[in-house]
Amino acid sequence: MKTKIVVLLLTMLPIHPVFAASLADVIEITKKSVVAVGTYMPKRSPRGIFLGTGFAIANGRLIVTNAHVLPKKIEDKSFEKLTVNQNVRSQGCSCR
Repeated sequence: MKTKIVVLLLTMLPIHPVFAASLADVIEITKKSVVAVGTYMPKRSPRGIFLGTGFAIANGRLIVTNAHVLPKKIEDKSFEKLTVNQNVRSQGCSCR
């Protein structure tokens, strides 16, 4: 019964245009948090491989991405590193 009342009240709330942002506004605000996730190995060609995307949250030091974006294994002996870049085009990375 309580759930029905809450749902009914929520559907009766007016949506004020001040709170509604356009898609362009949302993109402008959030695009700075989107990052490229990949690996970097100094002696590989290309050095950087772009595996997917993620986004920064909280203070910008935490990155959220999907599990399939992360490599299954990092080659430590070849100095491979997991990397996060804000602008993949300027890094000369290859897409995989």
